[in-house]
Amino acid sequence: MSRHNVFAVFGIALRDLGLRSKSHSSKPGEHDEADAALHGQTHGRATLPRTRAHLLSGERLARFRVRASRSRIFLALTLLNAVMFTINVVQIFLLERIVDSVFWVAGFPAIVFASMLLALLLWALPFHATLSETWRDASRSTRSAWIGNCLSILLPIILCEFVYMNQVAVPAFKTKTWSTSVLANNILRAPSFAISQYDLSVQVTFGACMIYGTPDNPTGDDCTPNIQTNASSGVSLTFNASTPAVVLSQTSGISILYNVSYNSSQEGYQGATWELVVYDSHQDTVLMQDCDPSVPLELSVAVSQHAIYLRQTTIADDVGAIAEDSQDCSADIYTHYNQYETSVQTLPMVTGQGDQCDLGLPNYTGPCLAFVTMSYSSFLVTTLKSSHGTDWKQMLLDEGSIVGGTMFVTWFFNIFIVT
Repeated sequence: MSRHNVFAVFGIALRDLGLRSKSHSSKPGEHDEADAALHGQTHGRATLPRTRAHLLSGERLARFRVRASRSRIFLALTLLNAVMFTINVVQIFLLERIVDSVFWVAGFPAIVFASMLLALLLWALPFHATLSETWRDASRSTRSAWIGNCLSILLPIILCEFVYMNQVAVPAFKTKTWSTSVLANNILRAPSFAISQYDLSVQVTFGACMIYGTPDNPTGDDCTPNIQTNASSGVSLTFNASTPAVVLSQTSGISILYNVSYNSSQEGYQGATWELVVYDSHQDTVLMQDCDPSVPLELSVAVSQHAIYLRQTTIADDVGAIAEDSQDCSADIYTHYNQYETSVQTLPMVTGQGDQCDLGLPNYTGPCLAFVTMSYSSFLVTTLKSSHGTDWKQMLLDEGSIVGGTMFVTWFFNIFIVT
């Protein structure tokens, strides 16, 4: 071993001996404090993740409570919207029954809305502190979104139920309107009619009744069962078109044969006339005369043929638009009421040739044969129909437009959210 190596080994040994003596000469407290400091650093490093996890869980719980409180508010507003929507739809379909009731149109919805809104406020009162803190901490875009959500729920209720329904729908529903339509028909029911005469200088006997020109029976159908005569009351003939029903086509008509004779030399004779009244066979003749008195059409008796032409107009007053002192006529008559315009073409009798009808002439030969025919001049029927100024479909469409417009406006409150 060289001299340099011996000295190196001897130096290392002296250094180790000095370190050991220094460690034994140090105090025990100093050594414990050093170990404790080292142990404290190790323990702090171990508990730091648990502290952070605890803080994070507390923050999550607070955020959850805020979200839960806010969600409950929005769910309660949605429930309020559903209840008011149901009330509004029921009002629309029952508006004809409740249109004159202020309570059911305006009072009841206002009571329900105010009660549910008050209950919502009382229910949200325990969350006031949490919601207020959340509102203060929220950004401007988040506040805008919350305002938009609330407006999208409350504005349709206010506009549809309390503005549109009371200020637009109800006044429009109370307004009665008339519409006109024209329908071309192939067949029409014949009306009933009555022929009356009160001149004792005229003698009339009615014979056969025939419906001519029917496609099923070219020779004609017998309508004698539809005729009733009662000369004692002054009514010479009544034709009831409903028992059995009489239907006329464009080629058919009613023909009534009668025999007539008169005495022009009788004192006070000024030319005998008949009174013809045409009326709807669906209606009660007595009630109809009270509601819409018909002006009789004057017909001369001394005529060989009366050709009566009809044109029909139908009145369908389903909503009682015809103003009257009582609603009896609208309910019983005007819901389906046929009016008839009449025009008459006559063929006069030629005295002195053939049969002589005038008893006042020396060459009187007996009663003359004459006819009354009735047919339609046009099968175009004009119908006048009454209705309310609005209906349930229009009201739902209007309210849908209001809701859509509200959603479009409140949408702008939500598009500025920045996550």
